[in-house]
Amino acid sequence: QAQSTLQRLAQVLQQPVAQDYEVRVVGHTDAVRIANPQTRQRHPNNWYLSAHRAITVRDVLENAGIQPTRLGVAGYGEYRPVAQNDARGQSEANRRVEIYLVQMPGS
Repeated sequence: QAQSTLQRLAQVLQQPVAQDYEVRVVGHTDAVRIANPQTRQRHPNNWYLSAHRAITVRDVLENAGIQPTRLGVAGYGEYRPVAQNDARGQSEANRRVEIYLVQMPGS
């Protein structure tokens, strides 16, 4: 479902009216420490995981035709929750990627 949504977003971003905007992709996690050793090899902590989530979305948008010069990524780990984590540090709402459109300098 996310793939098709990102494809539709890419179509909108390719329209002339959107050409003056850059796309900032921001990843987030809940507060659970990464326990799976295989996952931890790729994502040593939640900072990496959140950044890698954003990079994955950026890759989809670039592959859909958005110029790399219009794309940026950031990861905030567990430090910008939108919902309270439960006692184990979990909240599905905090495991997310946000996309911001920001007017490009000089536009």
